[in-house]
Amino acid sequence: MEDVDRALVERVRAGDGAAFERLFSRHSERIFRFASRMCRHAQDAEDILQDTFLAALRHAETFRGTARFTTWLYTIAANACRRKRRGDPVARRSAEAGEHDEPVAVDDWTTRPDAVAARRETQRAIADAVAALPPDQRVVLVLRDMEGLPATEVGRILGLSVAAVKSRLHRARLAVRNDLTRRFQEAAR
Repeated sequence: MEDVDRALVERVRAGDGAAFERLFSRHSERIFRFASRMCRHAQDAEDILQDTFLAALRHAETFRGTARFTTWLYTIAANACRRKRRGDPVARRSAEAGEHDEPVAVDDWTTRPDAVAARRETQRAIADAVAALPPDQRVVLVLRDMEGLPATEVGRILGLSVAAVKSRLHRARLAVRNDLTRRFQEAAR
């Protein structure tokens, strides 16, 4: 898979637009998913997706191939998320106010409505707990636990040591667990 990406990048460097489209189709879903989890706004995630691939196209010659292509893309996307968070006070205010796009899911009608409602409530609570994390913990949690990347790759993406990744991940998981415990205890009262 990585050889395919490297070959496609070489073709992009030579000006092959179809190769860029293929890279986009191979990786756009995972970058959009990452951006959605980081920003919680569909429009911001779309912007980050577009910014990520435009930067990848503009700077294809800087991809050395020493890391995986996906690592390089996640690095660009993580930087785009940071810039968006710092430079867009409207998005920051709306996120703080809890105005975010919820993912649309089609329910299995064979499932009981109360189970569907409980699952949605749990998903919303988890998403809110993750969104409440400090950005440096949230990005590690999203990349490691939600995107399934190994700690070494998360470290490369964020410019951190594996120990720092593990430390932030541990703090993030504890914070999410404590937040969820508090939420469900309050709901049980």
